[in-house]
Amino acid sequence: MKFQIRGRPAPPSFPGSSVRRWHEFFWVPSCFAVLILAGCASSEINNFPKFAIEKPLPPSRVLVHQFGVEPGDIPIDAPIDARLANGVRVPPEQITMDRKLAADMTEKLIAAIRHLGLPVERGLPGTTLQVHDVVVRGCFVSMHDTNAVKRFTVGFDFDAAELLTMTEPFQVTSLGVRHGLVATSNPTGIIVTSGMKIGDKSSARARLDGWAGKTVDEIAERLKILFQEQGWIN
Repeated sequence: MKFQIRGRPAPPSFPGSSVRRWHEFFWVPSCFAVLILAGCASSEINNFPKFAIEKPLPPSRVLVHQFGVEPGDIPIDAPIDARLANGVRVPPEQITMDRKLAADMTEKLIAAIRHLGLPVERGLPGTTLQVHDVVVRGCFVSMHDTNAVKRFTVGFDFDAAELLTMTEPFQVTSLGVRHGLVATSNPTGIIVTSGMKIGDKSSARARLDGWAGKTVDEIAERLKILFQEQGWIN
């Protein structure tokens, strides 16, 4: 039996700016201290880049990426990546079925967001992000028993306790960095959907279609509330 292993893709590029990861913000206070101790002129300090969190503005478009089904589908700069561990290796035939399910769910989620009145399209690898774009990116997740070494793993593991999805919506700012959409309805910035308990493994695959439809509806409703809180829709 052959297994499929993929590498992680490079982080997306932003126009006019190199990709900045969250940990890079920690050097800002140090830079200020160095400038002051070196006796730099006040004008130089005032001209130093400011990294303020911008207020979310109406999106120019919403880009919905296909749900990831294996670790290599998650960009290395995604906060969701820190919550998940690599799952078991699965055969290519399961990856093929999982990707088909992911593609169907993605198309249904795009249709649901379009119904809300927002400009939406499918996000593709290598797409150049524009300022104010909203990106919706998620993946399949397996939740294991509480005594498991790895509680949450990427992809479908039918030896796990439950199958669910995690989705991360964020907006691109004028500074070329991403601003997680955190609100009352989404305090962590990550949408975690209801899970499907594995139970009888022999029937789990057949039950996925029904679970998938409910999952898309749940994500769409959570996004609707989130967008309403931002003032983007009524």
